[in-house]
Amino acid sequence: MRKIIIPQPWASMICAGIIDIFDLGVDLGTESCLVLIQAAPWQKYDNRKNLPLEWLQELSAAQLMGAVPLFQDMPFDCVVGFVKAHPLFMEPDSMWAYGGKRETLNLITGARTFTKPVRTSISDENHLPGHCRMLMPYPVRFEDSILVHVNAQLFEDAKEGYSFNAPMVNAFHEVLFNSDSGKSLKKLNLCNNHRYKTFAFERDNDFYLAMDEDGYPKRYYSILTKKTEVRPFFKFNLRKQL
Repeated sequence: MRKIIIPQPWASMICAGIIDIFDLGVDLGTESCLVLIQAAPWQKYDNRKNLPLEWLQELSAAQLMGAVPLFQDMPFDCVVGFVKAHPLFMEPDSMWAYGGKRETLNLITGARTFTKPVRTSISDENHLPGHCRMLMPYPVRFEDSILVHVNAQLFEDAKEGYSFNAPMVNAFHEVLFNSDSGKSLKKLNLCNNHRYKTFAFERDNDFYLAMDEDGYPKRYYSILTKKTEVRPFFKFNLRKQL
């Protein structure tokens, strides 16, 4: 098993299962392999000004949902999880491929985040810690209920009369509006670790600021397309706690 050093916040984003294609900086050959993801030291935090705004918006959404730590809680200089990396044999169709080199771009699957970062050396996959699990970065739908993972601060603030905005990324849009269950949403469950709060779900949001030809919310200015577009937020209004 290889160990790859990736700067934050992308190390945590990769292990949370949010990034599907990424330049790992190493040619891993022509076979799929397990890769340990080590976060670089904090001095190498990726704060470049030319990052695609799509990346930053996905980061904001992931932190809001509690899938990726806030900066003050972000682990550095330790192994944060592992993924399975696959070589690419076709042109990548992902915003995460922006700026990457073809020979070091990899398809990312099977992401796992360690509940506690590992600071000791790991020899191989048979000696991985038992405390690793898959985090769900975006809301999950169960028939007439939606489960939203949030960070500790938002969970504490959540009460009747409170509201918060979630960036309307495509994965979120699918959960809210393209369910196959045939049932309308009635409950909103907020989750932080093993704590839950349940509210009545209300769909009274005026968030359709702009839609593309496929019916998805548009993005902000895109470095990839060089176009100025708009991607709105969805407001969760917490009215009645159940």
